[in-house]
Amino acid sequence: MKFITRIWGAGRRFFSSLRLAVFLLIILAAVSVFGTFLPQGQEPSFYIGKYGVLDYKYLKLLGVIDLYHSWGFRAITAMLALNLLVCSMGRFKRLMQRTLRPNAEKTGSDIKNLRIHNELPATSGAEILERSLKDRKYSVIKRGSCIYGFKGKLGPWGDMVTHASILLVLLGGLIGSMGMVGTVNVYEGDYADRFYDWSTGKEKPLDFRIYVDKFTLEHYPVEMKVNVRDSNTGAMLGTFNAMEGKLFSIPGTKLKAKPKSVDMERREAVLDIYDGESFLGSYNTGAPDGGLAAPPSLGYIFTVGSLKEPVLKNIASSVRIVKDGREAGRAVIEINNPMEYNGMTIYQTSYARDALGRYYSGFQLVEDPGVPVVWAGFILLMAGLFLSFFFYHRQIWITVENGRIFIGGTSNKDMQGFMREYGGIIKSFMQEVEPV
Repeated sequence: MKFITRIWGAGRRFFSSLRLAVFLLIILAAVSVFGTFLPQGQEPSFYIGKYGVLDYKYLKLLGVIDLYHSWGFRAITAMLALNLLVCSMGRFKRLMQRTLRPNAEKTGSDIKNLRIHNELPATSGAEILERSLKDRKYSVIKRGSCIYGFKGKLGPWGDMVTHASILLVLLGGLIGSMGMVGTVNVYEGDYADRFYDWSTGKEKPLDFRIYVDKFTLEHYPVEMKVNVRDSNTGAMLGTFNAMEGKLFSIPGTKLKAKPKSVDMERREAVLDIYDGESFLGSYNTGAPDGGLAAPPSLGYIFTVGSLKEPVLKNIASSVRIVKDGREAGRAVIEINNPMEYNGMTIYQTSYARDALGRYYSGFQLVEDPGVPVVWAGFILLMAGLFLSFFFYHRQIWITVENGRIFIGGTSNKDMQGFMREYGGIIKSFMQEVEPV
């Protein structure tokens, strides 16, 4: 029994050590920094292309290409959580005792040892002090000749609740690391029923099919230079800076043009042509005479001189989930607008085009069962901070001994505010009681 007690004591001292906490935090920070510089959770082709086959094998063997799901990272997080738990246990016991069985009795000598105390030269008047405490919203306990006033008893729990919230966040992270992260590529107009699992490095079957009905790329307005010539003489009127969706004027004429759409592959554009405010038609720079929708007898030829490469604004995939032959879900997945299905979050992460010109959409599949626990931790964190900042645990003891009244008090924070309140109690007493 003594051996078990010694082991328990040694273990408690080890896991409650501040040095251990600092060491674990440094290791956790170092691992996180390393994981920031080395891309995590990519497909094998990414690492093979960047580091080579042999280096990829070593990286995978060491578990450094998926650090946050590795057992080493989980062990560090678990030890940090255990360290925080053991450190909090002793404080929790003391807080429970202080909350349920507060020290309501102090002798005159005990009160004189407090940082803030007074010895009032009066043989009576303790009831005035008691009334003054109640007027200031103090709860009062009377035991014999002792009066104990307190308020804000939840204040000291702020730190404990904050510690519990951090424990929940760490626990949520550990639970989440047991989840799944994978990727799948789906061609437009096709489906996929298998995905690549990052944790195992293998393909696995899905219990549903994911269809991509439509794939859309959205770009910011394209900048270009438009050449304008006289259709009769071929003379160049000028080269104009233009932007998709914005009007530009052609000097010497009433004409205005606005790029309506751009074909980057053909290096062509469709321009809406206006005479002042009147719409004349749409001119296709790649079609003979501007195409069928061009204004008749326009007298000018428009061509695209140069195009700036478009800047990607958004990727969108119209997705259907089909399970057991029935549609189980439908959504448009965008970069910051994932789809939720049966505890799985499907993110739009990439796209590409194959040699035949077919687009396929890249999705990341994430199952993170720790998310609710992490959210609970954040809510508890806000509650802990609220208790810490807005609840002040103030205590005042009063006792009558040898014909004198001893009064003193303390507060866990905001000592200046407490001293003003304490001084007001003393002042109200002195105004009502004639000193002996």
